[in-house]
Amino acid sequence: MAKSNAERVQKCAARRRARARAIGLCNRCCKEKSRLGRTTCSTCNASAIERVQRLRKQKRHKEELGQIIIAQERAGDRAQEHHLYEDAIQCYQQALSTVNLAPEHRSRLSEKLGYALSLSNHPDRASHWFGRALKLYLSDSKKYAKAVELLLQNAMQLYVESKTEAGVPLIAQARRISKDFDDDSLWKKANITMINFLHLLGRHDEVESFFDCIEHMQGENDISIRISYLKAVAFRAALRGNAIEAYKACESAIHLTEEDEDLFQVATVWHRYAEHAMALGNIELAKACQERALLITRENRLGWLVPFTCLTYAEVLIKMGQFHVAYRYLLDALSYTTQAPVLDEIFVEVGIPLALHMNDEVVLTKCIRPSAMHLAFQSGEHARVGPVATAFARLYAWQGHKHKARELLHRALQVVRIVPPSWDLAIEVARLGSISDIPHARALLEARIMLPSADVARACLSLFEALVAQRHKRATETCTHAMAAVEQFNALRWHGYAEVARRLLPALATSELQVPNETGSMQPALTAREQQIVQLVFRGLTNRAIAEALAIKERTVEAHMTSIMNALGIRSRHQLMDVLRK
Repeated sequence: MAKSNAERVQKCAARRRARARAIGLCNRCCKEKSRLGRTTCSTCNASAIERVQRLRKQKRHKEELGQIIIAQERAGDRAQEHHLYEDAIQCYQQALSTVNLAPEHRSRLSEKLGYALSLSNHPDRASHWFGRALKLYLSDSKKYAKAVELLLQNAMQLYVESKTEAGVPLIAQARRISKDFDDDSLWKKANITMINFLHLLGRHDEVESFFDCIEHMQGENDISIRISYLKAVAFRAALRGNAIEAYKACESAIHLTEEDEDLFQVATVWHRYAEHAMALGNIELAKACQERALLITRENRLGWLVPFTCLTYAEVLIKMGQFHVAYRYLLDALSYTTQAPVLDEIFVEVGIPLALHMNDEVVLTKCIRPSAMHLAFQSGEHARVGPVATAFARLYAWQGHKHKARELLHRALQVVRIVPPSWDLAIEVARLGSISDIPHARALLEARIMLPSADVARACLSLFEALVAQRHKRATETCTHAMAAVEQFNALRWHGYAEVARRLLPALATSELQVPNETGSMQPALTAREQQIVQLVFRGLTNRAIAEALAIKERTVEAHMTSIMNALGIRSRHQLMDVLRK
């Protein structure tokens, strides 16, 4: 019906123009006389000329805008190549602000803007732009590969926003699309991403089925897929306590990063390597890996990753008892004007205990991020819930709200399924948690002890039992477990924890700790008092603790330490510990 009406209108217009020509009227308006030798009147002719000029002007303007968009996009690409992410963001935003931008240009620019934002100081803004690009890609079946890539990228962005659990449906959608289009490479990538997310969420029993979906990776040409696969293998091996396999997978991934241009991937490989080394009892390796990650993020100005890596490095230093050095990295992280949900969590996890230890209430106030607890539980990751809950519990106890601390520790225990890296959660439950929660916390440590490479778990269990015995006022048992914890933590070089265990001991027990005499080769260079101080340093004692044990002033201990370092030609306490262990 609509077509017949249009045909009638066209026929009527044609008859009208024919009658107008027959009587010498304008072929367009059919009212005025046409100019001599022409079919239109002067008015319609001028109108047509004006319309043509306007269309040409619009075309020129569109072409000029196109050139501007291309120039802005290229400028953004160059800025991103040089890791100037804030400049790249500005260029892409200007390009996207163009009126009537074609959908294919809008999707491409939105994707680039999202990626630049993900490595900037405001990564929480990236999801919006990834989402806009994703809508356009999902509407075009020819761009299914782009849709899968963006689904996986958006899932990673949700991890940064502490919404890890919300990323699982996106990965599942990516798996369906890659399977529907029979794309083997994308299928592997989606499955590997799912494995890594399930590991983070503690859903380890579901992981093997996704490993089974991936065929042998030896022939895979995509570097990023091979790296992600090795990260997943390392994660699984570390959880099982298989240090050899975990380290081998990490080393292989590190080797492949030399060919990878994804700097976020490169930095996270070193970070994961450090986490596995820490859990498996090699803190020196963990420290070296974190230093490498920090170097990469700083050299390439990777936005929020710089303060994040400062804090993860500080966490290692705290375990090693190097609180003053860790404190400097905490202050460094606080100097950045970066906003990211994941940062709020780690500021709480690292910053609150360190600020309490240093007795710095100003820094403590800066590290208290009230939203962090909600974010940690929202993420669904036990590795976030445990440390954040422990930090807040210590804060509540310091504020005198022990009941509130116990409730929080109880809530966290319902989420945490395995103890690494939530060692402090179990220890804090022993210190001030509910008595009814102690068996659950002990079971987490004992489960890890049943696996290989369990030295950290054994040391933590010794400290755990010492704290439980202290709460029940069993002095002999407290002393026995605390002495074992001091020895075990010192062997691991977790000197910060060794000091916690040492504080549970009476002065007599501290002086009787069985530590070998490591000063034999130093005797010609050191006085008797200096040798005595070196012995106490080896046991993990701080200057203040040494002063208390020897009944001298802390300033005197500091003077002796200066003399010892000058005599041995070293500059730090850390170097002294290295000399003692040679």
